[in-house]
Amino acid sequence: MSDVLLVLAVIALAMAIAGRAVWFLLTLGVGLAAVRRSRR
Repeated sequence: MSDVLLVLAVIALAMAIAGRAVWFLLTLGVGLAAVRRSRR
């Protein structure tokens, strides 16, 4: 039973990290696009 909980915890942690990474990359991409548009 503890193994199942451990696996679920690892999956939840991985999803949280992946979500933050995707959100960070998306925000960074939008920021760079805005900077490029403002410069040009």
